[in-house]
Amino acid sequence: MKKILYILITTASIFSCVTDDTVHEFKTLGAVTVEGLEDNYIFNYLEEANVEPQVSFQNGLSEQDVEYRWYMYNPQSARIADTLSREKNMNSVISSEPRDDYTLVFSIKDLNTGIVHRNIMSAEVLGALSRGMMVLS
Repeated sequence: MKKILYILITTASIFSCVTDDTVHEFKTLGAVTVEGLEDNYIFNYLEEANVEPQVSFQNGLSEQDVEYRWYMYNPQSARIADTLSREKNMNSVISSEPRDDYTLVFSIKDLNTGIVHRNIMSAEVLGALSRGMMVLS
């Protein structure tokens, strides 16, 4: 029993010598507010789409500190994303194949911290024959 007590005291004395090197200089994160985006978008195949969000920054974050990206993907093949634009306003020709279910993402990356703010919306791409009925005669 004394051996177990000596082992516990020795172990406790070894771990009591550990110093705390925690950094106490906390940085404030830049806050991003995005307005002017809708929940659902409908695009036409091979036509230009224009989406212009209003982005505002707080806590010292500015336009030079961020990177924008617009991309769209199909939820069934989420690993394959089509990058539409790398600017704040999306002015892009939609070349994704016509189908009903896409997810449109507007992301803003803070280059100082690496934190990404995402706005996720649903999107639909319509083609000439994507809806309705075609009658052959």
